[in-house]
Amino acid sequence: MTPDPHLTELFGTCSDEDLIPIRDYILKAMTNGLDTDEHYKRQPNFPTRYIDSLVFQIRTFGGNSFVNVFRGDGVAYAEIVEDVAKKLKVHKVPDFDDKTVEEREQLVLAKIVEDSMKNMTEDELRELEDLFGEAGLEGRNLRGGIPLAALIAQGAIQLAGFAAYRMAVVVANAVARQVLGHGLRLATNAALARGMAVFAGPIGIAITAIWTLFDISGPAYRVTIPVVCHVAYLRAKADFAESV
Repeated sequence: MTPDPHLTELFGTCSDEDLIPIRDYILKAMTNGLDTDEHYKRQPNFPTRYIDSLVFQIRTFGGNSFVNVFRGDGVAYAEIVEDVAKKLKVHKVPDFDDKTVEEREQLVLAKIVEDSMKNMTEDELRELEDLFGEAGLEGRNLRGGIPLAALIAQGAIQLAGFAAYRMAVVVANAVARQVLGHGLRLATNAALARGMAVFAGPIGIAITAIWTLFDISGPAYRVTIPVVCHVAYLRAKADFAESV
């Protein structure tokens, strides 16, 4: 199993609790190979002990989404992120080709938030504006004009530190609730807890719409899209921990 530069090292810094949603997204797919993996079967509740198997499974599902199941260890995670971004139409933002894998992950999260905005109440939209006010858009109306993902791509919103972590937590939690039936299990402060509660519904509706769209084009996206969202959360969490 070949290590992936954008997954293996990151997963090596994570706890078992961090990686359990990754495990569960994989196991929900009927075509997964994890449930027959010897490393998984020995210690299923300790995913830090079979990181290579998780990476292999993610890359294999990436291969399936490319309609190409004969690529050994699957496709590189960087290709999976690019494919997910293109499926969500994020690749149309300015300078997409120059973005790093990490920046593309952020754009995927932003696009999901952007799609959820049409389902938000006025109070929820105000909460969203407060969230991004922390990232440099204080006082800006996000309900018209340039799309959220484009604002981030252009640098009008600088997502870093707590602001990036907060958006990642909100999206990853809502995706987990929608796909796994429960949110992330993590200790949160008041700001994070409020965001997780407020946006879970609208983001869940947006995720349901994505599933409806992609059920026809390939079931692998039911793994790759949640995984990209969760990896983006793990990366934002690690970056925020380093900044405090």
